[in-house]
Amino acid sequence: MSGTFAARVKDAIQSAANRNEISLDEAGLQTMDLKPFQHLGDRFDLNDTPAIVKYLKERATAQKDINAKLAAFAWFGAPTTDLQGDAEGYFQHFQQGSIYWTPSLGAHEVHGDIRAKYFSLGAEKSYLKYPMTDELTTQVAGVEVRYSNFEGGSINWKPGTGAYIDLSISVRVERHQLGAWLHIGGTGFTPGGTVRFSVENLDGMAGPKSTGVFTIAKADGTFTDVVWDGRTWSRGGAAHLRALDEASGRSVTASIPALY
Repeated sequence: MSGTFAARVKDAIQSAANRNEISLDEAGLQTMDLKPFQHLGDRFDLNDTPAIVKYLKERATAQKDINAKLAAFAWFGAPTTDLQGDAEGYFQHFQQGSIYWTPSLGAHEVHGDIRAKYFSLGAEKSYLKYPMTDELTTQVAGVEVRYSNFEGGSINWKPGTGAYIDLSISVRVERHQLGAWLHIGGTGFTPGGTVRFSVENLDGMAGPKSTGVFTIAKADGTFTDVVWDGRTWSRGGAAHLRALDEASGRSVTASIPALY
């Protein structure tokens, strides 16, 4: 947006401030600097002052709440970015941590190995989306486990293991005349690693049976809509599908119903 257009936006916001629709602090009008307004032309029509006012007020609230959270985590150090945002919320990165904000969740921090894991998966752009909590601590079998909850899941940390996501799979059954297809999705697997599937507890069969199906987890550790044709079963019956993360040796099971 040109400097002239930025000046026109600033004039429109100044008029809104004069009508007490927005404060000078919220609008960023404490100085004559036009820089804060140069990006608005990419988002709004100049004549849509109410939308611009709403945007600036929300942005100011986000910055205020992030600053308040930073006061409790002063050891995060100096900022490494300005306030950034997307359609869902805002965030700012610091030397030792990051703080995220949405209108519904407020401000929450992410730091250490959990932040590194979060970043490696794509941070707020991943299926995890925005954090719902600060880092929390619990005891599991006498071992301290740290974790952060996100909109799309949780990242855990424990000594000797580091940051990890619990494996999870979902199974959707699509029946057909000869049996059924199983549509399988999963999270928490080794990015780029092989995931192999087997079934257990089939009627008339002892021990696990390989389905012959495998997939490669995506960069965020997920996979979607892997399909196994249930016709490979000799008999139907309630069973479990197991997904093995070959790189880590971890596995997880999900119940599947009788197919036929």
